[in-house]
Amino acid sequence: MSSSGSKPGFKDLAIEHGEKFILGLVGLFVLICIGTTKWSTYERMPEEFSQKIDAGKAEFAKSTWPDTEKVTFEARDPGDEVARLLEGLPPSLTYEYSVKWVHRITKAREKVFEPEYLPIEELVADAGRILIELLPEQALTPGSSGVGVALATNTGVDGPPGGNDKSTNVERPRVEGPRVEGPRRGAPGTENPGGSSSGEGSASSGSYVDSTMTNGDSSSYGTAKRNVEARGTRFVAVRGIFPMKQQVDKMLSALHLDTAMEAYLQVRFWDFELQRQTAVAGSNPWTGEWEAVDIDVAVKLLKRIEFDVDVVDEQFRDAVFTMPLPFRVTGSWSTSAGPNGILASHPQIKRLLSEKEREEQEARAKAMLRAAEKNKKIKESGGGGGFKGVQVDTRSMRGSMMGDSTSMTDYNTSYNEVMLEGNPDYTSESSAYPGRSSMGRMDVVATPELLMFRFLDFSVVPGNAYRYKVRLKLLNPNFDRDPGELRDFASREGKYRFTPWSPISTAALVEDEDEVYVAKVDDRRAVSMDAYQWMSETGSYVHGPFEGLDRADRIASWTREVKSRRRGGDTEIQGGVTTNVLRPSDGTFMEEQLDFVTPNTLVDYTRDTLLNPEDHPDLELATKKIPNALQKVVLANRFGDLVQLGTVSQETAYERAKSRMALQDELWAHLKANSVAAGSVGDISELLGSGSPYGDPSMMTEMMGQGGGNPRRRSALKKTSQMMNGESGAGSP
Repeated sequence: MSSSGSKPGFKDLAIEHGEKFILGLVGLFVLICIGTTKWSTYERMPEEFSQKIDAGKAEFAKSTWPDTEKVTFEARDPGDEVARLLEGLPPSLTYEYSVKWVHRITKAREKVFEPEYLPIEELVADAGRILIELLPEQALTPGSSGVGVALATNTGVDGPPGGNDKSTNVERPRVEGPRVEGPRRGAPGTENPGGSSSGEGSASSGSYVDSTMTNGDSSSYGTAKRNVEARGTRFVAVRGIFPMKQQVDKMLSALHLDTAMEAYLQVRFWDFELQRQTAVAGSNPWTGEWEAVDIDVAVKLLKRIEFDVDVVDEQFRDAVFTMPLPFRVTGSWSTSAGPNGILASHPQIKRLLSEKEREEQEARAKAMLRAAEKNKKIKESGGGGGFKGVQVDTRSMRGSMMGDSTSMTDYNTSYNEVMLEGNPDYTSESSAYPGRSSMGRMDVVATPELLMFRFLDFSVVPGNAYRYKVRLKLLNPNFDRDPGELRDFASREGKYRFTPWSPISTAALVEDEDEVYVAKVDDRRAVSMDAYQWMSETGSYVHGPFEGLDRADRIASWTREVKSRRRGGDTEIQGGVTTNVLRPSDGTFMEEQLDFVTPNTLVDYTRDTLLNPEDHPDLELATKKIPNALQKVVLANRFGDLVQLGTVSQETAYERAKSRMALQDELWAHLKANSVAAGSVGDISELLGSGSPYGDPSMMTEMMGQGGGNPRRRSALKKTSQMMNGESGAGSP
């Protein structure tokens, strides 16, 4: 609207009436189009279209392809066409593109980088002891150094006197009993006297006192001297877990691989480094220097002993850093435990193999070795340190055999043969994995969640405490790689890589186990004391009674040779301590005269009554003779410290030591009763006796068989001399 009194302008009219004007024009245009349009009907019928289509089809069906036309479409030789196209081009352009491609033919691959390496986790350490048998030096594999193995013993090692435990409850003592196996070769009547057997079979389950003793030990029969050196030794079992699946994921991400299996193959362990710290005196015992543990000491020991059947599944073990278990003459790895669980396993591995599973796992390893030997599949895998030089890497061997139908068939046949050797009634349904054939058991092992690090440190000294740390050595997957494929050029430098050091392990105390107790204090006849010791020479407990000790006397006695007038000048052994000595490796339990040495010296002694009637006449006691109730001695230990021992403070520990000796006598009573008479396998029923811890003697006689008995049980995974020398033969596992 315009302002009052003025005429409307052009813009005002356009704003107020413009829409009406445009709408009118559109309506007019529509009316003109409708009025000028001509309407008519279509002259042809739909049937005419159908007739023409049918006629075209008939004409096409009658047509033929002239031969002259076919020639133009005949296939030509691609080579001739390429030659024709390239004819006349300069040689420099024959195999080159003259114009750059706008887009790449292949997808650009991401550049790889340095993988993150994970440390071993949850490292634990526990002290233990074991009786092993060392093969003679001449039995070492060719090329070995033959250097003696350093084992920690009691000789020259002093320790504080035991027996100061004031606990009120008597703990159940732990004594290693016989192994649960058939007789070992070398006993009278067997096929291979004096030698070690190469057979293997199910693992033993004999153990400490809390185990069920049902059968006999292969080392317990006969008195024939075997050509081995028995040695009891203490050790520290160091165990940890490596997060293998996480490491594979790190490798997969860093190398931009397609599958987890490719990444798994890039995790190649080469060696490991182990360090330990020894506790020192003072308020803070862990201030000492870290020292490297000599791995070669353990390797040299393993070359001189047989391996025991492992109680941990193969999927958790690695040939480089999982130490094979030495063969135990007594007891069992499945029950030998410390504060952190089974010494042969790790707390994170919740389940141990059953006896049947151990038997079948060993059978698979033995069958694999036989098949590999037959098909020449045994070969060194490029070297490496750790324990790879003394044990067979069955996982790598399995990988080389997978996909080879001949090897798989030989493996399947060998497996059934091995199982039938130990069990004539074997079927796939009777196995630990019923319904699964042996062929089905040889699968490529999936990436395990974890691998177990295990090392038995035999170089420890009794009386010391230790803790450990470890790191692994791996091959660098980027070593000498094309720099163009790397994000960081430095990642190709160096052939090896190390994982970070593991967290420090728990502390392990290696006990001395020299215990002395006050037996009797007599002012006229001096002091009588009882000493108990785990003797490294035998791997068993011995009891040493000492009588007539006076002040400044050492609680020790040595044997000596003197000339005897009664024997015409011949020498005889005098001195020492005469006591019953168990020698499981020799199969004897008899009275012997031996050196018995403790690190303690008697300083003073006294005997007191709790109440003297003469000192308290007002009590009007009925008698003036009250039995002596308190007897005390003062000793100087290895460190020169004065230690007071008494009959009251030692009462509980003294009873435990006595019960431990009684239990050892019970478990090995068959040897004690027959240490001289047991000279033939035919007397086995008398040898066992009705009170034997092995159970029914007739069962043991049947187990021994007519041909001299079952061979000694051992693991088949120890490398033979041919394999150590790089030959293809697998020997006779």
